[in-house]
Amino acid sequence: MTEPTAAQTALAGKVTRGGLVGTSAVVVGLSVWTALPWWDVALVSVLMVLLPSLALAQVPLVQGMELDRMPVYLGSVVTLVVLGGLALAAGSVGEGVTGVGIVPLEALPLVAWSVGLAACGLLVLDGFRRLAVRRGWHETAILEALIPRTNGERAVFGVLSVAAGVGEELAYRGYLILAVAPVVGGVGALVLSSFVFGVLHAYQGALGMMRTALMGGVLGVGFLLSGSLWPAIVGHALVDVVAGVLLADRFMVPGAVSGVAFIRGHSPDHHHERTHGSRSRTPG
Repeated sequence: MTEPTAAQTALAGKVTRGGLVGTSAVVVGLSVWTALPWWDVALVSVLMVLLPSLALAQVPLVQGMELDRMPVYLGSVVTLVVLGGLALAAGSVGEGVTGVGIVPLEALPLVAWSVGLAACGLLVLDGFRRLAVRRGWHETAILEALIPRTNGERAVFGVLSVAAGVGEELAYRGYLILAVAPVVGGVGALVLSSFVFGVLHAYQGALGMMRTALMGGVLGVGFLLSGSLWPAIVGHALVDVVAGVLLADRFMVPGAVSGVAFIRGHSPDHHHERTHGSRSRTPG
């Protein structure tokens, strides 16, 4: 495994320190200029500034890192469960689960909204893939390395997809949009939450951040128009399952920037042949 260079470590530390300063500033600002209770001040600051900053700081550290997908998947599931649980707890104070958009829908509207959002999400992925091919853009190697290769990995990735649908939607749509809307307005909250959601996926590179931000916007619009978070949860999970498990080759941009190795099985030969640049691969 390639250890991060001194420059990469220094950059990660600088971004982390900046994130801590920014988080503190947002805490002070929200405490002074809004009527948000302390738990909302803390969680909004973490979601908007601290977590995206840590995501950015992680990028230089994972260059050249060998990935064992299973622990990454399982660790992500735990993180998403905790994140969703915190959002649910904070947003439910005084209003119950409706405070994070958990409002029941009848079967037909639920199915229609969920399928519609999933279709829109897949269209976003397909549109970015076509644009990237024309422009010569590539996925990051870490994103390609995280795509499941074995049946066992696909099964766990399916669990991760559900966890992402629930945890990320509770945190960045159901909770964050409703928490900051009184401060910046509904449209402002939608734009802000979508931007932050994109930065949270910094490991996917600039292409992935733009793609994920737009995806967050689509899910956010669905949440606000339907009046319930359930369609966004289901639609998000469906997109992750389809794009990550069932049709990964269809939605991944061909080729990836080198720098991340596989240590659980080999990537398929056609992935290797179409990848630009060299990639370290360790037999599994």
